[in-house]
Amino acid sequence: MLKAKIKHFLASFVRNISGSEAIEMVTTTAMITSFVIIAFMFFTYVFEVNMCAYATRQVVHDIEVSGQVNQTQIENTFNSILGGSGSLYKKEIRVTKADYIAGTKNIQVKNRYGNPGVFTVVGSCTYRLQLINPGRFDGFCCIEFPIQTEQRGMSEVYWTEKSGGTVRSNH
Repeated sequence: MLKAKIKHFLASFVRNISGSEAIEMVTTTAMITSFVIIAFMFFTYVFEVNMCAYATRQVVHDIEVSGQVNQTQIENTFNSILGGSGSLYKKEIRVTKADYIAGTKNIQVKNRYGNPGVFTVVGSCTYRLQLINPGRFDGFCCIEFPIQTEQRGMSEVYWTEKSGGTVRSNH
């Protein structure tokens, strides 16, 4: 008897079409809301990529103008620009492919071998997308996306050899 009643209820539930517009409206609203949230997350990621590229470009500009690589200074510049972002972690900046003057961290504008003093700066960080935030449990349910930007620059400084070491020339 109970089995027959359950069977009859399920059969009538499947055949009943009243209220189907309300169900369509609810599912459509849920889909549109999901698309808006996904688009917002995507644009936030694109914004963070642009911030990392801008910070890397600022570091390149500082090295171009000074002609020197000071790791502490470039890390401070990079972190001060990205410091306001609470979703960026593992921030790292490094200079690669630089032709230093022997024994220094100076980059010559053009050395005697014809090297134009080109260097590459690589800025990297990790964007953490927090899906669920249960309070004090940081990183409970999140997805991490790596961001890496690479910018090239050329030294604008001509260094000369003096008896006390390498000095900046005013030419």
